[in-house]
Amino acid sequence: MRIITILFIILSPVIFAQQKDAEREENPCSSVQIKKARADGLRSLSILEIPLYYYDAGRCMDVIQSNKVFEGIEQKQINADFTQSNRMQGWTSSFAYCTIILLATSYIDLSVSK
Repeated sequence: MRIITILFIILSPVIFAQQKDAEREENPCSSVQIKKARADGLRSLSILEIPLYYYDAGRCMDVIQSNKVFEGIEQKQINADFTQSNRMQGWTSSFAYCTIILLATSYIDLSVSK
């Protein structure tokens, strides 16, 4: 039963990608994921849409022979991340707080135990 579950987890992205592939248009540059990334940035894509976005991006670069479209999307996301990075909130900062507390308490415990 474990083997079947592991195979399903490994093969499910491939299965879902093939199901979506039949629904794709001829022009990969006008896919739903690329339009959503242009409008709202890369963070707006769900975890299942990210592989489809990169697949369509690769196909689109083959068609138009340029990656300037995707450089703009990535630069927009970098700028958005930069403006949000001046505040310590979100998952990354929470993880950093927990790591600092863990290291500080370990160091204090080590120094007290000597």
